[in-house]
Amino acid sequence: MPLVRAVLPERRRALFVEAARFGLSPEALLESCGHALARAARDLAPDGVAAREIVVLAGAGRNGTVGLRAGRWLGSWGARVTALCVPPEDDSAAAHEAKLFTLAGGHMVAPAGARAALSSAGLVIDALVGGSLEGAPSGVVAQLVEDAQDVECVVLSLDVPTGLDAKTGRALAPALKADVTLALGLPYAGAAEASDAIGALFVADVGLPQRLLEDAGLTWAPWFSKDDPIAYGEDEEAGD
Repeated sequence: MPLVRAVLPERRRALFVEAARFGLSPEALLESCGHALARAARDLAPDGVAAREIVVLAGAGRNGTVGLRAGRWLGSWGARVTALCVPPEDDSAAAHEAKLFTLAGGHMVAPAGARAALSSAGLVIDALVGGSLEGAPSGVVAQLVEDAQDVECVVLSLDVPTGLDAKTGRALAPALKADVTLALGLPYAGAAEASDAIGALFVADVGLPQRLLEDAGLTWAPWFSKDDPIAYGEDEEAGD
């Protein structure tokens, strides 16, 4: 049995909200998630990320916010980071993060310029939708997915590749296929079932408190006592 348990998207969202009761504020959790995603991207660059062209596909919700926060970290490590964003609502967290990303030196490109930006990418971070997808991608999200489907570089997806149902693992159209997928704290059930679409699935420590997981009925173990992130599928014996 895998050491880390897979959950439905709504359950993990509830746990992320509940984490504030244990002192993990929404901003602290966002920072932890963004840093975890940035570290995963850096791990995919054996020679480091300095001067590396990285493109972030950023949605208008939480996934996009995490992706842009990761982009800021990667920029501070010397990467050249470009964001292709689904236009967020004014005063939303994603809109605020987009402003901070630009102030930190990140480059924003309109979706119409996606193909040109993607053509020079050394790594693509898919942070478009995640577990909030309802139905097949449409509009700007669908356009960005289609533009990114033929990239020749590594694709790192956040939680699930865009177009994949996070509950069932069913691929809708259009959909991305990831080389690596990074789950934040707990993987989604759909990601755990869809190995062909998600590539290698890793789980990152984002600071979810032990008591929170125990109160939720999730058997807690020192999941990240040896490595972070860890490969999903590692069994309890291997983690001992």
